[in-house]
Amino acid sequence: MRSHSFLFEPARWSVQGKYYGMDGSSVPAAGETLVSHQADGWRCDGVTRLLWPEESLEFTMACLVRPFCGNDWTTWEADTPGFGIMHGKYVLAADAILCLGQTLGGAFTLSECLVMLDKSHYLSRGTIVKGSSKMSSWAVEFLRGD
Repeated sequence: MRSHSFLFEPARWSVQGKYYGMDGSSVPAAGETLVSHQADGWRCDGVTRLLWPEESLEFTMACLVRPFCGNDWTTWEADTPGFGIMHGKYVLAADAILCLGQTLGGAFTLSECLVMLDKSHYLSRGTIVKGSSKMSSWAVEFLRGD
């Protein structure tokens, strides 16, 4: 299993790529994620901005990740304005970190795959669905900035 840096090492990551709406239309996305290790767990706090020509829309997430403690999986909980409290699992799969989650009532589910290209560069592909309908998806890169 490859030694991951995302989540496992405190760092600031820039995020850039595309966000896709319900209809498949795309808009540029940019933001940052800060990973810090604290006494209560690992924090993964991020902001992503959708950059339409006439305006931007901002999404934030405040996530608490339980350390992996020798396992290849762990749990997390996040406060995501617009979706509410989400909870889920991170699972290590060779060069990828899989993220699975859902809102407390189960209305929204999240799936994301973070593929490590090297210790300073990850690709993220993911989606949020409601019932049987896609709400959004994304294709972004995480670049480590420390």
